[in-house]
Amino acid sequence: MEPKDSPFANVLVVRPEDENKESIQKLTKAMQSPEVKQFLEENYPGSCVPSF
Repeated sequence: MEPKDSPFANVLVVRPEDENKESIQKLTKAMQSPEVKQFLEENYPGSCVPSF
């Protein structure tokens, strides 16, 4: 696990022509949901810091 001040981050990257696809919009919304934030905070305390 990385420390919480690690410079590394996970990002969702898509091709410009795909950014408005419904599936990508749904994935983005799911990844930034309160449920995912809670999961990360509960299961990876101090090592995974949601930034959304």
